[in-house]
Amino acid sequence: MIVTLSSGVLIITIIFFVLKWLTKIPSNSIGAIVAVITLVVFMPLAIIYWPGGDVFAIHLAIYMITVYGLSVVASRREKNSGVHWAPVTIIGFFVLLVLVDSFFVTIADKGLSSQVADLVLPKSDDDSDATYNYPGKVVHDYYQKENLYNEYLENVEARKKSQWTIRKGWLSLPVINELTIFQVEIKDKDAKSITQAKITGKFIRYSNSKLDTNFTMVYIKDGVYQSKISLPEPGRWGLVLKIKHDSIVYELEGNTTVGFPKNKNHDKIAN
Repeated sequence: MIVTLSSGVLIITIIFFVLKWLTKIPSNSIGAIVAVITLVVFMPLAIIYWPGGDVFAIHLAIYMITVYGLSVVASRREKNSGVHWAPVTIIGFFVLLVLVDSFFVTIADKGLSSQVADLVLPKSDDDSDATYNYPGKVVHDYYQKENLYNEYLENVEARKKSQWTIRKGWLSLPVINELTIFQVEIKDKDAKSITQAKITGKFIRYSNSKLDTNFTMVYIKDGVYQSKISLPEPGRWGLVLKIKHDSIVYELEGNTTVGFPKNKNHDKIAN
């Protein structure tokens, strides 16, 4: 957004002074012409590449303020009179308002960089770091998709009949950047081990989807499946686990907490 704002202001300024240099039109008239050109170019682009109402309003405001400011300064120079404090105050107020709004919109859209976070946020008690970027809206709507609904109902019915007992969790406390064994144990309703199941899963980082970690589990013995997993960031992670055996499909969700090697105050089991 900073790039598009600064680029637009620069282009508007260049067009204004080129017209002023090539023509003898009064500065106020040149300002009106540049304002029309800005709207004619900016509005279709904003509609095609819609950035959101807040971003659109900020761009439109700063572009129009730029045109107004150039017109006021240039017309005063034509009359050999100083710039009155009133338009300067108005321009300054709106520039400050747009800058503050741009800052908040950027944080809401892109998150807070680690450098800025270190400056404006207090230090944590355990000197741990946190991430402040957002992947955007994530919609889990597969239950509502019509083409998957019948399959979902069939899976639910198969699970009711199977009456499996599934236990899942870490064999040791998970810490960042260290391989830790994640285990799943499956028994049927008669406490017999379920073998030859295909188990895949994903640990989900809610604050940054780029860190999501996929894994496939390997059968060990007695209905036990394991996978060595290393997660790169501390804090809360989501878990999506899919178990498939013949016609039976289980889809489970859970959460776990990953800590630093020195931190022992986190959960062992992904509930």
